[in-house]
Amino acid sequence: MKKILTIFCLVLSVSAFSQMKVTKNEESKAEVIGAAKPMGVLFGQINKTDDGTCSFIYRDTEYTQTDKYELFYFNYSDLDTLYGLFTDFSDVKEGDSFTVDILKGEKLIFEYKKMLGKIYPYVTHVGSAYEKVLPYYTPKQLKKIFGKKK
Repeated sequence: MKKILTIFCLVLSVSAFSQMKVTKNEESKAEVIGAAKPMGVLFGQINKTDDGTCSFIYRDTEYTQTDKYELFYFNYSDLDTLYGLFTDFSDVKEGDSFTVDILKGEKLIFEYKKMLGKIYPYVTHVGSAYEKVLPYYTPKQLKKIFGKKK
């Protein structure tokens, strides 16, 4: 009985090791379109991947003591439209609100508010289980993040 139990345990242990499969992960190359790093701390960054999607990485404003970052994805073709929503206020009045559907079923809600005599977008990133607020960006920071030269 001991021999049968020993052989049974050996067979089970050998088969358990044979189920493990190791594969090499292929890294996708992400090209940095632009980044704003005041005083060396990442404030916002856009990366473009090989498949034509972009990720917008931003510092979570909920946390003031720690650096916690969130991100959302959008198509590269929507880059100029998104930049326009952040910077073009010619047809926008205080209190206007726009909702933008982005990838993975998430949304960006742009609410325009007046602060110090100028209109700024108050942007909320809405996912399936959370709502995060993007920080206020200056026009200079937005140019750096979106990779605009002039």
